[in-house]
Amino acid sequence: MGDRVSYYIRPKAKGQTSDWQRTQPVTLFDAVQWPYDAGYYLDKLDDWIERYGKFIGAKPSGASRGVVVGCGRG
Repeated sequence: MGDRVSYYIRPKAKGQTSDWQRTQPVTLFDAVQWPYDAGYYLDKLDDWIERYGKFIGAKPSGASRGVVVGCGRG
């Protein structure tokens, strides 16, 4: 409770392999210049469902694997 998002993950760029290299402060978010990596977050949700879904009766869809999704603004 009370957690606040202060950073987000940008799409991969050449030489950026770690999550920490792809972080950007939320205050600098710009959908054109610095979009977020929606595919990263969809994969993360699938990972959490694989790990914890058995406790709530949910199964991972696997639909987000390998899918590149835009930032959702338009």
